[in-house]
Amino acid sequence: LQEKSMDKDIFGEGITIVNDKIYQVTYKSGTGFVYDLETFNEIDRFMYSTETGEGWGLTHNDSCLIMSDGSSYLYFLDPVSLEEEKRLLVFDQKGNLDKLNELEYRDGKIYANIYTQPFIVAIDASSGRVTDIYSAMGIVDRSEANTDMDVLNGIAFNPATGNLLVTGKYWSKIYEVRPIAEKKS
Repeated sequence: LQEKSMDKDIFGEGITIVNDKIYQVTYKSGTGFVYDLETFNEIDRFMYSTETGEGWGLTHNDSCLIMSDGSSYLYFLDPVSLEEEKRLLVFDQKGNLDKLNELEYRDGKIYANIYTQPFIVAIDASSGRVTDIYSAMGIVDRSEANTDMDVLNGIAFNPATGNLLVTGKYWSKIYEVRPIAEKKS
């Protein structure tokens, strides 16, 4: 295991790995970082502009980095130029869906946890429509969360099993679960 410390005035958020590079966004500085996967040495920086001016989550598909900022939008960035290619508005049957946080991409869908809520949604990556909603209430109830900040805040797919790995802020455990949609949106 390796660790990369950041300056104290920078709050690191979402990361993803593409082509032996680690991409990371930051909460309020509007700055992203690119690191060498093997050495963790910084090899590039980039600036981004989002609806909220923040960076929350990061994942990627075959051609773009996909970033969240807590708004109803997802931002698709070119991994070479690091320029925004498009914005995708996320919505369900009730309207635009915000507080999109941690992200994971798989098979044409972007999975996002909803900040401060025990839900993960599956979003069609081409239309922005929420296709499935997954409740993590049982996990949140069993977690060691004891403040309003100890929320569900991490999702990833286990490539060996196809199951979701979920965790939260300040949680000491990672839970592996099989995603079963609670309801269709």
